[in-house]
Amino acid sequence: MILSNDAEVAKKLDTIAFPDMTSNFDATKSAALAVTMLDWRDHGTAYATEMIALSKSQSNTLDVDGAPVFLGRQGFTNRHQFAIMAPPFDGVQRVSKTLRQGAFLACGIGLPRPPVEGNLNGLRVGLLNS
Repeated sequence: MILSNDAEVAKKLDTIAFPDMTSNFDATKSAALAVTMLDWRDHGTAYATEMIALSKSQSNTLDVDGAPVFLGRQGFTNRHQFAIMAPPFDGVQRVSKTLRQGAFLACGIGLPRPPVEGNLNGLRVGLLNS
């Protein structure tokens, strides 16, 4: 969301941003965004804490089950996402598309580990608390 009462700032933004990103003719979208922002104001910290706890739990469980979870300086994760090392997989982008069908948010990423020829060497998994 971009809000400004400065006409020059608004004009500059309009010249660099895609028009659909800076215009909104649907009042229901604005209302839904306002309610979302109020929810984040009131519950955002607790929600973020739960997302991180879920991510830690999932990455630990996957590790125990033998998945090659990426271990960084701060453990498997300290945020709402974690990474799985990709060498056992053939094409992390293909794997991420398969996971998406099961409601997992995933994509290929580069990890500070040896590269995988013709592929990314990591799979990032993002979790949302529902």
